[in-house]
Amino acid sequence: MADEAPRAVPKHRGADHFPVYHPTVVEKVVADQLGFLAVHLNSEDER
Repeated sequence: MADEAPRAVPKHRGADHFPVYHPTVVEKVVADQLGFLAVHLNSEDER
């Protein structure tokens, strides 16, 4: 599915559905999400 999204940045954590909620993994996932949003929501190229 990510390969169909124009700005997708696939990340593989080596975790199934439930291990992704482990605190150390959650911190990495949230940091990635915030970084992605900071780049793409603040982009001057899209205006």
